[in-house]
Amino acid sequence: MVPATTDRRQRRSRLLGGGRGVVASTTSTVLVIGLLRVFYFEKGASYYFHSIPFIVKLSLFAVVGLVSIYPTMQFLSWRGALKEGRAPIVAPTSHQKTPATRPKQ
Repeated sequence: MVPATTDRRQRRSRLLGGGRGVVASTTSTVLVIGLLRVFYFEKGASYYFHSIPFIVKLSLFAVVGLVSIYPTMQFLSWRGALKEGRAPIVAPTSHQKTPATRPKQ
């Protein structure tokens, strides 16, 4: 395990991660309302699930949500170290998985 590049960069990454949390809660609300419309209101599930653009959009929505889980968990795990004023310790392989923490070359 090696220390992360700089404390400032880690704070910036964490702030971006926090912004993702706000976006995630908003998109979750939109998803719930959309699913309610599909199953209980509007034209019904059979109409929407026969639409290829709807299925593609719903699939992309799910993929983006799943892909964002790992970086969000990483940013949340840094909270303790950042509150203590020190740079979080990040495994070398984490830089490859989380683009926001990848060292610039």
